[in-house]
Order: sequence, then C-alpha cells, then structure tokens
Amino acid sequence: MPHPDDDKRLGDLLVSTGQLSSELLMAALETQRLEGGPGHKRLGEILVEQGHLSVDDLQATLVLQDKQILWCPRCRVQVNVEGTVPGARYGCQQCQGELQPAPVPPSPAVRETWRAMPVPSVSSEGLTEEVRQALADPDRRIGRYAVLSELGRGGMGVVYRGYDPQLRRDVAIKMIVAERADAEGLARFMREAQACAKLHHPSIVAVHEVGEHDSHSYLVMDLVEGQTLADAIDGESLSLQDLVGVTRDIALALDHAHSAGIIHRDVKPSNIILSDKGRALLMDFGLARDTSAQQQLTKTGQLLGTPLYMAPEQIQGSGLGPWT
Repeated sequence: MPHPDDDKRLGDLLVSTGQLSSELLMAALETQRLEGGPGHKRLGEILVEQGHLSVDDLQATLVLQDKQILWCPRCRVQVNVEGTVPGARYGCQQCQGELQPAPVPPSPAVRETWRAMPVPSVSSEGLTEEVRQALADPDRRIGRYAVLSELGRGGMGVVYRGYDPQLRRDVAIKMIVAERADAEGLARFMREAQACAKLHHPSIVAVHEVGEHDSHSYLVMDLVEGQTLADAIDGESLSLQDLVGVTRDIALALDHAHSAGIIHRDVKPSNIILSDKGRALLMDFGLARDTSAQQQLTKTGQLLGTPLYMAPEQIQGSGLGPWT
C-alpha cells in the first residue's frame, strides 16, 4: 500500500521545482480525497489526468526522489519503486521475477510503492560467450531466462533452448504464439503445467515454472539432450535391448502419472525423448486429463490425440482411464 506521505512529498517537490502551483496541488489533493484517497488513486495519476503533468515529467520527478515506475510482466502490476539507482535491476515482491521499465507509453496508474529489491548480479565466470551475449541482450530475455536458440516450432508455439542465470543451468522454454492460440488452446497450455506440477518422476520431463512475457504464456522445463523415439525409429538405431528399456521407462512414468490421477492421452514416439544418458522420458502433457479436476476441457464425443496411436475407447470417446 502507498505510504501516506508519498503523495505529500511528490506534491512538495513539484511545487518547489516550479512544475505545479500550490493552488493546483491543493485542488488535486481534494480531488484525490473525494475519489477515495491515495489507496484508490495516486496524486501523480490525478495530475496527469487533469493535464497539469505529462507522464514523462512524472517519471523525471520520481527519479529525483530515487524512484522509478516499473512493472512486472508476469504479475502485470505497475508500481513505484523507491530507493532505485540508474542502471540497476529490481525484483518483483510478488513473484520474485525481474521488474521491467513501464510499457510505452507508461500509464500514470500506480497503486503501490515498494522498496527496491535488487536482483543479484550474475557472475560471468564459467559462462560461455553465447550465454554472456544472451544475458546482455534485453531482447533475448523471457522473464529471468536468456534465450540461446530455437529448438523447434509447431502450430501454436515455439520451444527455445534457454539459460537460467539464477540456478546457472540450461532449460527448455515452451512459449505459446498468442496470435494463433484461442482460449481453449491457452487453457490446455495451462493444464499441461498444472498436470506436470503434480508429477515428479525421472522418466517425465519436469516443468519448473509457468509465466507470461509480453502477453505470451510460457513453460520452463528440463532441457533433455537427445532425440525423440520417432527419430530413433526412423534411423533404425535401436536394438531389442534398447526397446525393452524404453518400454520399461515409459511404463513406469505412466504408472506414476496414473497414480496421481493424470492420463496422458497422447503417448506416441514423438512425445518420448531418449536422453543421451540412456533414459526414455515422456513429455508433452498438453492433452492430459486430470481425473481430479472438477471441470474438463474435452466435450463429450470430442476426439483428441493422434489417431494412429489411440486406444479404441479413446476413438469412441468413452471410458478413458489408465488402460487407455
């Protein structure tokens, strides 16, 4: 919540620097009182609305107070951050992500004032040149992650190889292409994150975070080096012993998912990745059904999945369960 003296200090500074007369300040404070007080509308917002101050002038005045208007793209909240210094990076107090400069043009609507929470600097020691360049380029950021390269692209999204500077590890970032995603597609994307959050198994690709960046939803997952089972089959590189191992790993993964009430519904070679470490992992829970969910996305009779790999009851649209 804003501190009661925040707006008073801003008003005094505007008057002392000649940007506002005392009469206009008093009138704006009275407007603020009538509209519910500082918790409802901030002084700077009122002055911009009344045409006494531009948003750029408001930003410049806040800098004189060691403040900045910043926003969190994940929480979609805009705040005054006090105690800032030029060039430093600050974290969101709600999600711990990194705050960004306010959108252009910035909005004067700011409801809260936060103390600056600096983002720890990342040592470049031991980092490759590729990672250093990505971390230094704001256009190659998704949340706190640096984008290193594109791994693949589909009808509704794209998967990137990324780097997590806090945990110092490579990750996979799956991002929805918002222009091509309807509400149901976005709901399935979130369902994938929620389903995977329930699962912790060495043969299931783990999801670590879900967020939003520039109005695009994204998932952060384990980066598994290897090839899909589909590619391995095409390349005829698997022995009978290899296939037995794949069957064992995926059967154990499905058993774990079923025990958590999750039915995958799209098990096929392209959704199984064979890691360079010799383990098969199940991925892509975008069509998964959580049997504990009160609301299901699939309508009765709706056909979802890959027909070539569907169980008979899935094609018929009835009787889905762990046996599917």
